[in-house]
Amino acid sequence: MENVKGKNIVITGGSRGIGKAMALKFAAEGANLALIASNPDLLEETRKELSEKYNVIVRAYPLNVSNQGDVSQTFERIYNDLGNIDILINNAGIPCHEYIKNLTFDQLKLATEVNFYGSFFTIKAVLDKMLENKSGHIINITSGSARISREYTAGYAATKAALTSLSEGLYLETKHTNVNVTTVLLGAVKTQMQQDGGILNTKYSEAIRKGSMEPEYVAEEIYKLIINPVRIITIPKSSEPITDLYSIHPEFIDKYFELVGK
Repeated sequence: MENVKGKNIVITGGSRGIGKAMALKFAAEGANLALIASNPDLLEETRKELSEKYNVIVRAYPLNVSNQGDVSQTFERIYNDLGNIDILINNAGIPCHEYIKNLTFDQLKLATEVNFYGSFFTIKAVLDKMLENKSGHIINITSGSARISREYTAGYAATKAALTSLSEGLYLETKHTNVNVTTVLLGAVKTQMQQDGGILNTKYSEAIRKGSMEPEYVAEEIYKLIINPVRIITIPKSSEPITDLYSIHPEFIDKYFELVGK
């Protein structure tokens, strides 16, 4: 794809953080947007800001992606409002950071419903039409923690590992079609969710602060993936060797993180 001008892009979790940064980037490039988020007020603020700033279509759809019926109805509205969906970006997610001994079933269930089932529901809402049209791109934003789980983040990592496996399986199912599927293993980003998740109150806090990316940087990297689709990518790229080495020598990476924590 040469550019996104005139393309219809759906972004879940589109009212703040990475989602908003992507919306700003894509709108500046001429894309039409369907923004999905659970907070109606924040979502409307973002829609209004984008509409006033750029000459593109921006629609807001308040939605809790964990409800399959609501997802189906919302995507029917999006198809009616915008027409064909060219790109789906599954960005919605909630934190689930707690030591397993303190982690409750309700906490893990909620995170699983949003982080995993929510993406599954949105994929189901667009996949048939994309395959029928022989065109489309699904980008699933997961986490580097899907490959390297740490204490305190295991619950969240489990939900992202599930999405990673689903996304990679979907890639294999669609690889001989014109529907692209990309899995994004994302590192730490300076967002409100980082604060809400309490991850900055662990022994890794200082390292996380220093290593966290700006949402605008992530948006630029995601835009590159739309222009030149790939199967799977780690952002930032510098984290890839750590992930690769973990699959071979996990104890070595454990020691690395212990040093980081100190």
